[in-house]
Amino acid sequence: MSWGKKMEKICIFKYDNFKRFVFILFYIFSIFIGLFLLLVPNLFANIFGWIVVIVTIAATINILFFKSLEFHDDFLLKQWYIFGEKKIKYDNLKVGASKRVWSGTIFFSDKNKGYFSNFFMTFETFPIGNEGFREIRSLLIDKKIIQGDENEWNY
Repeated sequence: MSWGKKMEKICIFKYDNFKRFVFILFYIFSIFIGLFLLLVPNLFANIFGWIVVIVTIAATINILFFKSLEFHDDFLLKQWYIFGEKKIKYDNLKVGASKRVWSGTIFFSDKNKGYFSNFFMTFETFPIGNEGFREIRSLLIDKKIIQGDENEWNY
């Protein structure tokens, strides 16, 4: 929504459909592991199984319905096919990353809102590759949201 000012899109990220499919297969496999842990006659295994199932279902829904991640002049916009969109202004944006060799997760959160309002504001980097991760990193450095020398951003 713009009030007399045209909002320019700096960059748009969308998932590669094949990589999205691979990730969903991994999540479905993880759900089956969690369900198997529910059958083990051990309280710790049952609790861990429930955690795996719940977190994996949430991550599957997040990646399945993801449409795009857009960087605008003043805000970040994440869109889903079903859930609509969520916007965070750069002034309120807090970012973290967990990067692995081929995959990783970027966590976006609004400093002024609670945990549950930021729940689905994660972005998996496997479907966009390491080049996409580096591009997001450079955009966040340009917007002065991160320094860029933090350990989790050095890939």
